Amino acid sequence: MTTQTVPKPDYDTVIFEQAEAKLDFASFLRHVRIEEAQGDGMGVVPFSLWPHLAEVVQLLGLEKLIVWMKARQIVATWLLAGYCVWTAMYRPSSVVLLLSQGELEAQELLRRCKAVWRLLPKHLSVSLERESGERLDFQGGGRILALPSTEKAGQSFTATLVIVDEADFHAWFETNLAAVKPTIDAGGQLVVVSTSNEKTIDSAFKRLWRAAPGNGYKPVFYGWRVRPGRDDTWYAMVKAQATDQALFGKHYPSTPQEALSAPQSIRAFDVEALDRMREDKLK
Repeated sequence: MTTQTVPKPDYDTVIFEQAEAKLDFASFLRHVRIEEAQGDGMGVVPFSLWPHLAEVVQLLGLEKLIVWMKARQIVATWLLAGYCVWTAMYRPSSVVLLLSQGELEAQELLRRCKAVWRLLPKHLSVSLERESGERLDFQGGGRILALPSTEKAGQSFTATLVIVDEADFHAWFETNLAAVKPTIDAGGQLVVVSTSNEKTIDSAFKRLWRAAPGNGYKPVFYGWRVRPGRDDTWYAMVKAQATDQALFGKHYPSTPQEALSAPQSIRAFDVEALDRMREDKLK
């Protein structure tokens, strides 16, 4: 992995950047570096606050309940990893709960949080008091806990922030949501994010997204075009290389309707007609 040398700031800059980063998440992100594939390996690059990510940052400062449906590889996970670290370091005694599809996914999400922390400038970092494959504990009492989606996940925690990652693939998403939602009602924040599971057309996650904002959640969607460098030529090239065209459409949707509908390969009914019926029922 290649890294870049970051020059040491002077004293006045240190004081200013510390105050700014603690107060404002967007300012904090200017100092975040992330891991990204480069050639045959991984490299470390500055986090780029692309327009769609800047919009999400604004929403994170305004909304308590967010349901985010997305295309793959739009840097959503790194953004949320940064948000988790910012919250745990700078909000004393905060509890950040990460719910992932399985144990390996939970460990990977926590690994990204640790990478964000490890790559921060020293003057913006808060020391770790404890770390393991399931948690990061910071000085000041802030904690990040990573759990796989099981029947009892999240039941014994009162969380400041809950991130449910790839929720449409969780076996116990509805049960977990019922467990963590009451803690959020006491003043916390819940962000549910996922690409579309191509095997379901009426999952708990999809119902949650369809029912927003009437259910209190802020609905967010970003398709494949939001990442800089992606255009029709890129899309055609990547699609041609895909071994499963139906799966590709779910991973790289252009619209919410495309993400929510069943893949062409398993459609047995007029999906457009079913969608209209579903929308009429929700009205």
